[in-house]
This record gives sequence, structure tokens and C-alpha cells, in this order.
Amino acid sequence: MVLVGAGPYSADDVTKQLGCRVYGTIADDPKGARALAEGGSSRALARSALVRSVRTLAATLLHSSDHIAEDKADRRDHAGTRA
Repeated sequence: MVLVGAGPYSADDVTKQLGCRVYGTIADDPKGARALAEGGSSRALARSALVRSVRTLAATLLHSSDHIAEDKADRRDHAGTRA
């Protein structure tokens, strides 16, 4: 799950209540969203809170997917040794 903006509930609160992992939060940045949708200065867009938060989220997801792949490979390796 991904949250948007700094809402009233923390990622930990959401995880505890819904039982799912929160991978990150995307900034609530109307100005950045408008620049992305309508076109704007690439420099300003790159510095926007929206793009910076998405960049952080992408890195988190990439790191998480690496661990998921490693865990699956480890389970396959261990399953093969038990046979």
C-alpha cells in the first residue's frame, strides 16, 4: 500500500489496522502534479516534492522486490535439500 500526504494516520497505524505493509508515502503536491500533467520545467518538476517522494518510493519498491526474489530463491533451495 502507498499513502498520499501526511494524513492523520501513520504508516504503522495503517499496517496495524489493515494488516498490510505500507511501502511509502507520496507527497500531496498539487503544484507538482499540475506540472507533471500539463508540462512544466523539467528542473522544477525534478525538485518537486511529488517527484522526490515517487523517486524514494521507487527505490524502496526495487529494494523490496530484490528481497522478495532472494527469499523465494532461498525457499526453493531449501525445499530441494529436504527432498
